[in-house]
Amino acid sequence: MTTGQDDKKTPKPPSMQRKLIWLGAALVALYFIADGIIGLLK
Repeated sequence: MTTGQDDKKTPKPPSMQRKLIWLGAALVALYFIADGIIGLLK
């Protein structure tokens, strides 16, 4: 019997903290993309 295999079979759903980190990173990326587009249009 191996104890490490059970954890790999059922992945845990992403925690709320991880979702918030990804959301924040996406918002920062969108800000810089929008800032670059606005800079090119001016």
